[in-house]
Amino acid sequence: MASGKTFWARRHTDDRDKKDQEKAGYFRRDWLVYILLGGLFIAIIVKLSFIQIVEAAEIQAKRYLLASAYKGAVVPKRGSIIDAQGNVLASSIEVRELFLDPITTRDFLQSSRNTRGWTKEKIADTLAEKLNLSRDAIRADLDKDIRLCRSIWLC
Repeated sequence: MASGKTFWARRHTDDRDKKDQEKAGYFRRDWLVYILLGGLFIAIIVKLSFIQIVEAAEIQAKRYLLASAYKGAVVPKRGSIIDAQGNVLASSIEVRELFLDPITTRDFLQSSRNTRGWTKEKIADTLAEKLNLSRDAIRADLDKDIRLCRSIWLC
């Protein structure tokens, strides 16, 4: 053997060279994936920045238009409860309700928003006249120091 290496030593060296070449190929493919993912990340950051900076006024205007188009609470129509023969056992009815809150009323009367000179007496007189209730009972409720002392259903 003139080369000085045995057959087994050369084969082992050739196998190591092939493995090194394969590792180098994998290494290049890994970096390609890293570069593609990094580019995708940068593209997402640029798009989000564009939305936040350039399109912010337009998005805020759309939000304002949608919010101003909202007319009020959406109340679902509930179904009636019936028995096996079809008789209605319970059903929902629509009512308007008026709450008398003495603490909020007191705060309003003492604030600068009371530009018409409302007093507890004027409020009691007006409510008694419009709702056909006792003026003294409304005045007594206005003097209480609790929240929501009376709930009146206006059917």
